[in-house]
Amino acid sequence: MTRLDLEANTLGGAVVWYSTVHMPAADVPWHEFHRVLKPGGHLLHAFKLGNQQKPLTYAYGHDVDRTVHWHDMEETVANATKAGFNEVARLQRQKGVDEGGPQAFLLLSKRNPDAGSAS
Repeated sequence: MTRLDLEANTLGGAVVWYSTVHMPAADVPWHEFHRVLKPGGHLLHAFKLGNQQKPLTYAYGHDVDRTVHWHDMEETVANATKAGFNEVARLQRQKGVDEGGPQAFLLLSKRNPDAGSAS
């Protein structure tokens, strides 16, 4: 997802569903998501909400050596905005029975360069 094999401005929408949990917030490839979306296209991003990191040593029946990152909502929105997105909607929910923390869902739209930065 850091170098998508897609032409620029080709997707009307994309879903990034917990795909960024193994990277720090600063490493989320917002500019790459922005590059492949058409102006006005939407990105739906789901992530673990918070400001923590936890080691992950076993998942899906295998030993692993990963870190799980929870991302702060305001930092996530700020990073997406810097890359050229506008926030459309956000949802934060409490953790489920088998989850380590609260969850977040963020709907973004790629700014249309002809419409300015307001949406």
